[in-house]
Amino acid sequence: MTTNGVMRRDPSDLPRKPGVFVLLNNKSHRCGYVAYASDLQKRAHSFAHMLQNPKTHWAIRDLPKAPAGEWVYTMIEETPSRAAADRLIRLTKKSLAQKKYRVIEGGRRAMPLVTLNGTAMPLTEAILKAKCSDAYITVWRRLDRGWTAEQALGLADPPARWDTIENARRRRRRDAR
Repeated sequence: MTTNGVMRRDPSDLPRKPGVFVLLNNKSHRCGYVAYASDLQKRAHSFAHMLQNPKTHWAIRDLPKAPAGEWVYTMIEETPSRAAADRLIRLTKKSLAQKKYRVIEGGRRAMPLVTLNGTAMPLTEAILKAKCSDAYITVWRRLDRGWTAEQALGLADPPARWDTIENARRRRRRDAR
């Protein structure tokens, strides 16, 4: 949210609920980023922090570097359903493109999908099915680094660069089951 054209770090007027938002730059870059957040208030706070400190917090690689005052964070709708969120994201992107905005692309689903044993499923479901003991964010970051779903979930050996003594211990424990 903005006040006097500046991103605020205290977006207390936003709900702490899931929903779809858009981050727009109407000035120098005329672009938009549309996504789902499980906590709209927390996401607005993190964007404000990121945009005011771009050297250390530039989390979205495709987002042009512009002053925080050029960005506007707007909640589109509270949407607890993934299907409704995906539909709303698609429609909002289409609307921005029609208005000649550059739409910043990337994995913007309400829930990341992975393919495990030939079946596409949400990442959270894959973690449960694989009985993975690693945290969700750990698995997500592994996927972001280019690991396969099986590697990220600990069902296959990690890429050589990431293999550690701890990973070898985990493999031995897994194979002993």
